[in-house]
Amino acid sequence: MKSKYNCYRSLSQSPVAEKTVTVFPTLVFGGDSKHPASHLSSGLPAARRYSRLLGHLNIDAAFHFIHAQDIARIVAHLLQMENPAPNYVLGNAPLSFREFVTRTAKYFGHNPHWQITFSPKWLYRLGTVLGAKMSPWDRFCLEYKDFRYQTVNCHTFNLPTKYSTVEEVLGDWHLIPC
Repeated sequence: MKSKYNCYRSLSQSPVAEKTVTVFPTLVFGGDSKHPASHLSSGLPAARRYSRLLGHLNIDAAFHFIHAQDIARIVAHLLQMENPAPNYVLGNAPLSFREFVTRTAKYFGHNPHWQITFSPKWLYRLGTVLGAKMSPWDRFCLEYKDFRYQTVNCHTFNLPTKYSTVEEVLGDWHLIPC
């Protein structure tokens, strides 16, 4: 993340700064037979397999997501705009982690009636026991937890989309091998 920040800072001081439009995608889904799966989409087969358990987990967190096809549509639209703003955060409506896991579980046929909320301290301990290495960015995400921003998406620009909900992303079955 530090390198992305440094790049952004350098761009803002470059001679072409006023002609530069920066997009900040939030969590990205996407990929198909012709394009590699995003980091999130590569985890969808496991989400399907463990959806019964997943629906009972909760972390006090919120986030946005967007599909790679929507990013492409928006970027193409921005390239055609006369005077776009210098910065855009791309993402659909914010979603709590609780909503995400509940809707994912329900999509795969499970209806969780209870959830256990895990604290950052507990997640640190679990990570240590499982041998997971946490980067400074991972630690920041666990402690900050609320990643809600003023975002734009295809609806903002009256562009078509088929990926504005969790269920629409999950319904893209070519991402989830059986």
